[in-house]
Amino acid sequence: MSCCFIKSNKRAEKSISRYRKNSIHPTKMDKNTIQKNVDRLNRECIVCHHCKKMCKLRDNEIKIMCSSCDKFFHCHIAGKCRGKDCTHTTSNSTHTLSYCLDCVDPMTIIEDTCLCNDCSIESL
Repeated sequence: MSCCFIKSNKRAEKSISRYRKNSIHPTKMDKNTIQKNVDRLNRECIVCHHCKKMCKLRDNEIKIMCSSCDKFFHCHIAGKCRGKDCTHTTSNSTHTLSYCLDCVDPMTIIEDTCLCNDCSIESL
């Protein structure tokens, strides 16, 4: 009977010492490591799809990501859609989808707002 008791203890020790394959284990990061990661991200560049200009994330030149074609733009912007389907409200704020001039009918643009192709079809 003492043999069974010893085996059960070994099994318990093995299950405690193992980690699951898909589990996340946090590591402690010091401030220098975090700052290095932030600096590395800020040095990354994104290309404007229309003018092909390289824009750094640090400079905040990229204005929108078009919701229709999923490309980044800092120029050639139609604006935010004023349709009901493109406006999403959360508890604290409202987010409106933005579009480039290629993905919107130019006749629907008023100042800095527009109607995307989906919302313009619904309004007809």
